[in-house]
Amino acid sequence: MKRAPILDRPTQERLVLLFIMLFILFFPYAAAGEEWQISGSNTMRSDYYDVKGDDTQAPYNYEGVYSYNEINLNFSRRANPYDLWRGEIFGVVNGSPYRSSDYGLVPEKLNLTREKGDVAVPYRVEMGDVYSYFTYRTLQSSLKGFQVDLQPFQSAKRRHSIMLVSGAQQSSWRHFYPSDSYFNGASYLIDDPKYGKYSLNYVYNTRQGDDSMGTLWRSQSVYSIAGSNTIPIGDQKILMEGEISQYHGDHDGTAGAESGQARSEKGYFFQASGKGKLPLTYRFRYEEYGAEYRPTGASITPGLRATEYHMGWTFPKGYQVRGRVQDFRNNMGTINPVDTLTYGLNLTGPLGTFDAFTQDIRSNDRTTYSENSTLNLNINLPRYADWNGSVGILYQKLHNRVPDTPDTETKQVNISASHAIAAWGWNGTITPGFVLRRIDGPVSKALDINPTLSLTAKSGFHSIDYSLAWLDQTRLVTGGVDVGTLTNNLSYRYTTKKHLFGVEYVSGYRTPDPGRSTDSYKIGAFWTYYFEKTIVAEAGAAEPASVQAAGPSPLNFDIAAIPPGSKLDAAIELLKKRNITGPVEEPGLMVYETRVFEEFDLRQRIALVYKNGLVRTSAVIIDTDATSRPQEIMQSYEKIRSTLMDTYGRPSDFFERGTVTPRMLDDIRTGTFIRIMEWKRPQGTIRFGIPRRLDGKVRMELQFAEGFPPYGETLWSLEEVR
Repeated sequence: MKRAPILDRPTQERLVLLFIMLFILFFPYAAAGEEWQISGSNTMRSDYYDVKGDDTQAPYNYEGVYSYNEINLNFSRRANPYDLWRGEIFGVVNGSPYRSSDYGLVPEKLNLTREKGDVAVPYRVEMGDVYSYFTYRTLQSSLKGFQVDLQPFQSAKRRHSIMLVSGAQQSSWRHFYPSDSYFNGASYLIDDPKYGKYSLNYVYNTRQGDDSMGTLWRSQSVYSIAGSNTIPIGDQKILMEGEISQYHGDHDGTAGAESGQARSEKGYFFQASGKGKLPLTYRFRYEEYGAEYRPTGASITPGLRATEYHMGWTFPKGYQVRGRVQDFRNNMGTINPVDTLTYGLNLTGPLGTFDAFTQDIRSNDRTTYSENSTLNLNINLPRYADWNGSVGILYQKLHNRVPDTPDTETKQVNISASHAIAAWGWNGTITPGFVLRRIDGPVSKALDINPTLSLTAKSGFHSIDYSLAWLDQTRLVTGGVDVGTLTNNLSYRYTTKKHLFGVEYVSGYRTPDPGRSTDSYKIGAFWTYYFEKTIVAEAGAAEPASVQAAGPSPLNFDIAAIPPGSKLDAAIELLKKRNITGPVEEPGLMVYETRVFEEFDLRQRIALVYKNGLVRTSAVIIDTDATSRPQEIMQSYEKIRSTLMDTYGRPSDFFERGTVTPRMLDDIRTGTFIRIMEWKRPQGTIRFGIPRRLDGKVRMELQFAEGFPPYGETLWSLEEVR
């Protein structure tokens, strides 16, 4: 029988307005005092959009001038190191359909945090937008509601934490309907320096049914016990991690809504990774989730059993080789499971990266039966005549073993070179490039030619980034449509301590044959003003921070060990001690080919941006595969984010806009899809997310810098790292 919602929608809207009013009214009361610090920014922006020709192929649905004003307010008061009030208000006065589907005042993030550590039971209380993380398999989601962290029984040898969560999984305050997806949860964590970390977790979720969508009322519970500890065995240190979870309740169903009612399933996870005196690393991982294991707040794939074996060896001068065997079974619990067996070899070092693997994929009924081979090579060429060059080679072959099913073969070569430029007080880098791709298949035969040109330049407060690309797509099949696309992207920034003025120009010209051409462009300008008001006297100029050794971390190298202000020489020596050497050098930039997140086979690089012998930004660049789909990219993003929260704890700030759809990659390029997570540190801020880039590449970046632009300014990528 269908159950009624907890609250009707008018009541929900009134509660949201009441919450916002209480939030705003509480701020002046709480801010009464001379120790409050207020900071933030205000961004006014206007864009002009125009389309000529075939508007059905244009990237813009609306033409004309559209404007909006973003407001970001942060306030905090710290009576002592253990007594803190902190809050954030972020929203927009919107007049642009590209910025939000709602017009007028749109609150996007509200948060109020209270920390009290000088009492018998230290606590942290959050209200508004909170990020709740128990484990990857139970709850990892942003919520609108409340979160309480109590830390009783504190001692020098053992820490305890009790986390209580109540909130709705919603993307908007203007359209806030808690009964659509509401969570209540609790987690109890024990952290012992000898016996490790262990947690008990419980999450309860309810979701309202909708007749128009054919869904029923759903409620579900997830219980789990998780733990991790480092165990010394001889000269080996082995990190053991595991979790056992139980799911019971309802989900959307696999064969109609009724098929998802009153289901039970278990989830298992175990991983052992270690190293010793030899430069040998190894990792074994096993996880299994039944077909009915579908927690709403988790980030796992139901019906999956995965077994993985990894082994690596580190050679002198920064080279690392790693082999892997991965055995996956998808669609478990159905009559037609799919098995994927992967054998791979990866080499990373100063000369570049090499990754080769083969996959055998077969379903139980043999409607899917193929062998896929991939070779991906990126070579950093020796510096010649002040040019840094690189060559990339990609080869993929899909050999179908199903009768009367054709094979597909892809060959790609990309060449690029960069050269430092200096003229009229400007310094930067110019990078021409070229991509040639050939696809051979009976229905997908094609030839793509893609020359590119990129430029970055800075002079004092001024900076310019430019990207030019021509893509010639020739379809070598009967009836195929050839398409030529020219794109221009220009970004100018004038940056001071209090002001940021920017101008952007984006144009695209698409010419199909046969077909009508499309000419589109956008011109935008914005001004951001940073304000800060505090009664506390400003401290004098601090000495440059020194490089500190990172604490225990699941990362192969933690960029938190190289904060902004670190001496460049000390940072280079620290990397050398970890056998990370041989960077590609450009003026003000060093880039190292290495692996930071061990369990990912994506290309990864460490970048150091420096000036006058001091590091300004340290970063990890994680490239996405050119053939990756949105769901695959987000699975990698969620796993990396989980690893970072295990390393740094819950985030200080986060911001999310947009949903995962087939158009997600285009939404990233237009700035309408945003994922940002930040951790505050005394020397600056660590930020992880998926930034927008002028060249259109989609990748993840982890940066440690003194500060970052507001959430809405999506061009925060290290454009100089390509």
